Amino acid sequence: SFPPLWILALWLAFATLPDGALSWLEGRTILQIIFGAVGGPLSYLAGEKLGAAELHGSFAYAMAVLAFAWAVATPLCFRFVKIFAKT
Repeated sequence: SFPPLWILALWLAFATLPDGALSWLEGRTILQIIFGAVGGPLSYLAGEKLGAAELHGSFAYAMAVLAFAWAVATPLCFRFVKIFAKT
């Protein structure tokens, strides 16, 4: 099924962060990795507590997978913004 409109709007807003509110992280790859590894899982945990998300499997495993995924994704988001800003 198609995701709800609010989640699409949230992702569009998130896409503006590397060039806006998180611009202070530009060029600081280690901090980007740390920020992603900590902030990503915490946002999913908050979503679960609010009933907007459901984590499957063990809590530790879910947090570890999310931490790894966001530790990789966050610096990639910054690189994509840098690439697309040049075009």
